[in-house]
Amino acid sequence: MRFGSWKLAGLAAATIFGFAPLFAFAQPAKHVIIISIDGLHQADLSDAALTDQIPRITALLQSSVEYTQAATSTPSDSFPGTLAYLTGAGPATTGVYYDESYSRTLIPAGGSASSPRGAFVANTEALDKNAQLISGGGDCGVQSIDPSKLPLDASGAPAFPHSYLKVNTIFEIVHAAGLRTSMIDKHPAYEIAAGPSGKGIDDLYCPEIEAKCVLTDGKLDDSAGDDADPKPKVISKSVPLAMAYDDMHLAALMNELGGRDARGDAAAPVPGLIVINLQAVNVAEKFKKGGILVLDGTETPTKVMKQALNHTDTVIGAIVDKLKSDGLWDQTLIVLTAKHGQNPRVGTLTTVNPSVLLDPLKAAGIQVARATIDDLAILWLADPTQAGKAAQIEEGLKTSNPDAGIDRVLWGDSLKAAGLVGYPDRTPDLIVALKPGVVISEKAKRSEHGGFCEDDTHVPLILTGGVVDAKSRATTVDLPVKTTQIAVTVIDAMGLNSADLQGAQIDKTQALPSSGLENIDPPKAAN
Repeated sequence: MRFGSWKLAGLAAATIFGFAPLFAFAQPAKHVIIISIDGLHQADLSDAALTDQIPRITALLQSSVEYTQAATSTPSDSFPGTLAYLTGAGPATTGVYYDESYSRTLIPAGGSASSPRGAFVANTEALDKNAQLISGGGDCGVQSIDPSKLPLDASGAPAFPHSYLKVNTIFEIVHAAGLRTSMIDKHPAYEIAAGPSGKGIDDLYCPEIEAKCVLTDGKLDDSAGDDADPKPKVISKSVPLAMAYDDMHLAALMNELGGRDARGDAAAPVPGLIVINLQAVNVAEKFKKGGILVLDGTETPTKVMKQALNHTDTVIGAIVDKLKSDGLWDQTLIVLTAKHGQNPRVGTLTTVNPSVLLDPLKAAGIQVARATIDDLAILWLADPTQAGKAAQIEEGLKTSNPDAGIDRVLWGDSLKAAGLVGYPDRTPDLIVALKPGVVISEKAKRSEHGGFCEDDTHVPLILTGGVVDAKSRATTVDLPVKTTQIAVTVIDAMGLNSADLQGAQIDKTQALPSSGLENIDPPKAAN
């Protein structure tokens, strides 16, 4: 079954004239699991060179609603990508443009209430008490964050990641409804997902992906010293370690579905909302001997790319099997997507040294307060009134030096037209979008994400699980949609009030079309 705009019009007419809608549910989903397979592209699902590695995901499409034209946030970094489906809003509304960003009102870490304003905000492993340990030096959660590494608010108090977010999250709404919530991701800094209240997540489990480990009996071990044989490697730099890391995430989810907390330490209700992240595909795409190459004119996935995809497929299969064996499948909605894609999907990147973009600004007397660079450049200037001059320099560079890889420069009206002008203390002064296949880096890279191109942003989006009505299974929707719409759809599917999503209200985000989740009865009050 395939739907475009004509089918949606028909559904609207059926509702107006009193006919029963094609898709409807009598009861809300009791459980929702959002799974982000970082780096996965929509094109990967239909690529004949890859489909033999993902049989479980392919089989799921027969019981799913698949959106083939889904786009993640721009910029397409992990933090705005995650917050898109947790808030229903883009960076201008959430106030979070990247994992490494800048605030003109916060105080740098180590300062005081009397210090000058203007702080680098790093929601990364940089906040950990000890990023070389899987635990982050704490509990794989909030206790792993070192308050002394945080920027300070106006009162001089540490500004934890959750307080940096400007709007609420689906976790806060689900938690307020009396249901347990869980977040399983890659840095303790993902406690940002708890929302401005800091109370949305009941079970935060975020083993540090930048920890240095070896494999011991197939499991991650961070106890070996640097002189060990084999030498420890950073998890995010090794495909075997990344697969074992995903196994940790799977084990945590299995604990929760089995009625325990993520760590398996205590009995707990099965969460109403679980958000889980898988990293092996992302690592395999970035690995210097990974990704998809072109050999003799033929698209050829590397061995590690196949291994990572197949391992991820096995993880998805294990989740489905667990839900079915425990009798939870018919109560559950699964959302399968990706925070971001990866650029380029096929082939390797061209690297441009940061000095190519930044040195001309310095020579013109323009001081950059913060430059966040990947396959784009986000610039906050010490003097925002110089934005026009800076943009003119970068535009000139685009013409004079094609090797700089500049596609377009967004500032002022063009930044506003792109929907990226938000809070004055957060909004970048300019964003330099790069051509596909180009990254700004001092080191050679095989691929990267964060930018605006198709490979960065065109991600899979699949709704599946037993709550998907039989009439809507094996449905393909070709309409353009955004991952922000996941947030609204999830809250609707649980029978809660999506009007409570602050960011979705500001951005006027609607539920996913033809999802079959439009007519949920609200949950009955407990006796």
